[in-house]
Amino acid sequence: TLVQQVAGALESAHERGVVHRDIKPHNVFILEESQGYPLFVKVLDFGIAKMLGDSQVPGGSHTLTETGTIIGSPPYMSPEQIEGSRHVDLRSDLWSLGVIVYESLTGQAPFRGGSFVAVGAAVLKGHYLPATELRSGLPRAIDDWFAKALSVDPDSRFQSAREMVAAFQALERREESDAQPSAF
Repeated sequence: TLVQQVAGALESAHERGVVHRDIKPHNVFILEESQGYPLFVKVLDFGIAKMLGDSQVPGGSHTLTETGTIIGSPPYMSPEQIEGSRHVDLRSDLWSLGVIVYESLTGQAPFRGGSFVAVGAAVLKGHYLPATELRSGLPRAIDDWFAKALSVDPDSRFQSAREMVAAFQALERREESDAQPSAF
């Protein structure tokens, strides 16, 4: 699935102490199935990536961009990125992946506005329509998954890509056991 492959790429980067900081649809490249090879997803453009500091990854201590600089694509920027926090870590990438999944399943971004300020205000408030209100047929449990993925508080979010994928796969298994057509 999209979630599993993007999260896998992020997990690989995170294990090496790298936070992407610009996860958005334009940086997720999907290769079509061909000649017997399955669908494959690549995460591109690590141009504004950050190396995690000493307190977050042993042996790491430098950043590739200046601390306090607001960088990224507003609809996909985590609350801490919007605020220009110096404490942007892997949970920020996972938040952005949550936005992509929401958009993929509902057809619209969870946080919208006509300007950077309007989008930023929406992100910081953390209010969005539950996915099940925008697309019938999604399991109600997906709203709980999004509540965790898109939490304003990083400590309330998924703490690793592996945890995020496991929770999503549990939704898929629950959906399959209910013997309904999959909405994923």
